[in-house]
Amino acid sequence: NVDHYDLIVIHTNSSFGGNIDTFSKYNALNKAYSYDFAVKNTNSINIDYEVDLVNNDYNFKKLDMSLIRYRLMKNDVVVREGSLKNQKTNNLLKDVSSSNSEDKFKIVLWNYDGSKAGLDFKINIGV
Repeated sequence: NVDHYDLIVIHTNSSFGGNIDTFSKYNALNKAYSYDFAVKNTNSINIDYEVDLVNNDYNFKKLDMSLIRYRLMKNDVVVREGSLKNQKTNNLLKDVSSSNSEDKFKIVLWNYDGSKAGLDFKINIGV
């Protein structure tokens, strides 16, 4: 008998991510694009999970993802920061959700060369 436990993910919009038309105005950390989401665990056990950023346009637009910087915050604390990799899915975090808890996340994205390119992305939470 195997039990299966799920996490509840609360997104700030129905597309589960964001669509940045152009990075020209998101060209520094203090001008970054921001997206909020939360991970809620209503179970009586801790659950391992991963946070992934998926580029919805990866096969259509050849964007240099390495020029995109990110900062991931969990409950207002920076947990990861760096440049995205040139791949469809970027794993941003492997973490554990404590039993009966909720963690609030914010990801900020910017492109330091002021590129006219954009990014259509979604955030996936996998258990």
